[in-house]
Amino acid sequence: MAAEDGGLAGLFTAGILARLPSPVLWCLRWRDLFAPYLVGVSLMPGRVIFAETWNDAEVLPAMEVGLRTFGLTAVEGEVTSLRLICSRRLQRWAERTGIMALVIRHWGIGT
Repeated sequence: MAAEDGGLAGLFTAGILARLPSPVLWCLRWRDLFAPYLVGVSLMPGRVIFAETWNDAEVLPAMEVGLRTFGLTAVEGEVTSLRLICSRRLQRWAERTGIMALVIRHWGIGT
């Protein structure tokens, strides 16, 4: 069930990102995004910069760097856990720069 929910959350997020004008940064740990699904919700893969990390601990710093990068409209990250202090830090950067920050939390997947 967690895998289907994660896929649905990814598609929903892709649909939001598709409506934004500039490139977006998608930070993820696993290579589980299926490009035809992104195209199905009108998010062209050429507009997405993928940052694949080795573990969850690297996803949030990658998102933070993206939030400080000029020219991006949004930064999206996929993690299994999100501490409050980390979410506040991302929120502060998003507020400072005006870049949208989205986080998908995958439930039930080991870290």
